Amino acid sequence: MMKIQKPFLFAFLLILSAGMIMGLSGDQTESEKKAPQGKSTGQPDYGDKMNYSQLPDENGWAVMAVYPNLVADDWACYEPGLIKGIRFWGAWLDDNTGDIDSFSIKIYSDVPADPPSIPYGHPGDLLWEKEISTIIANPMPYSPHQGWYYPATSEFDSDNHRLYFQYDVNLLEADWFIQEPFTIYWLLITAHVDNPVETKWGWLSSIDYGYDNAVWKTSDWYELYAPPSFEDIMDMSFIVADSIFDDTCSLQNPGDFNYDGNINVGDMVNLLAYLVDDGLPPLVPANADANTDCCISLLDFYFLNESIFGGGPDPDSCTCVNPTPCQCTIGDANDDNEVNVGDAVFLINYTFKGGPAPQALCNGDANSDCTINIGDAVYIVNYAFKGGPSPNDCCLWIDICGPL
Repeated sequence: MMKIQKPFLFAFLLILSAGMIMGLSGDQTESEKKAPQGKSTGQPDYGDKMNYSQLPDENGWAVMAVYPNLVADDWACYEPGLIKGIRFWGAWLDDNTGDIDSFSIKIYSDVPADPPSIPYGHPGDLLWEKEISTIIANPMPYSPHQGWYYPATSEFDSDNHRLYFQYDVNLLEADWFIQEPFTIYWLLITAHVDNPVETKWGWLSSIDYGYDNAVWKTSDWYELYAPPSFEDIMDMSFIVADSIFDDTCSLQNPGDFNYDGNINVGDMVNLLAYLVDDGLPPLVPANADANTDCCISLLDFYFLNESIFGGGPDPDSCTCVNPTPCQCTIGDANDDNEVNVGDAVFLINYTFKGGPAPQALCNGDANSDCTINIGDAVYIVNYAFKGGPSPNDCCLWIDICGPL
């Protein structure tokens, strides 16, 4: 199948902006609004496997937690068991995403509040610690706004960033933590970032509240209260689990390129721009794989078009977390986003007259035999003038010839 030409892309975007495609004016059509059940980009259903959970506040605060800044929060265990996985959420100052070398994760005993000598609960003895460099990081849907708070200086910015991440840590069996019933523990998470001067990571606050307030530390522990009034209590977002996090597709919603929880023409526009016009890549790669063939190509655009406007099937659940991007137009030897006789001429010049080579093997290999020769020029002439078959889709070419 031929790649869509750039002029078509510009026309398509223009039509969309003018509201001329069905369902763009007034209320959305049912087909436009559809987001298949079970594939919401909101929080997954955690079931019964979680021992304790405090979910993230999409409009909350990212609290500075780059070493040596320490932040901790508590949880209560009511049944004996093992902690095999830890999930938490965080964000970057100004959406300036950096590189995390590792997380220091520690579990402490509880020092309960006993006013006036101990005005609030805080961590006590260190019970367990691990330096974690193997981390599963998944971007979450853009939030309306989130704040940034640096307790050590009392600096805050109430509308600082929109992107936040979910981090999953699966512990090796030898590192599982045994928790005792009717016991309060404290969890501390600190990030070690590659460039702490330029990039700052913060632990995200929670919509849920547990026992004591979260705390932060310089030389001593202090209670955390949310800006700007510093009167509202603050707890941090995390889950401690008695099983590993194996739901690798929990954040994926194939077809929802924009990652806004809906599958509609906006996803078509951005997918098309990504494939043929150097548009922004998808935030979650699997969401661009609408037809769930583990490859991102124009076939996904055509699938979405049929699904939204032609009564075709909804995108299915995700099949692979990292599908292969395939942004090559097979047969487009001269790289003008069209497959026509000009490409045949280009290939003849390359083959017999020492002309420039196609940008990539896939561009010149019109007949998908994994080489570039006169056979490709003949194939294009047959396609252009004699009703012969079109060059293969990029994903099929990869299946035949291997990676781009």
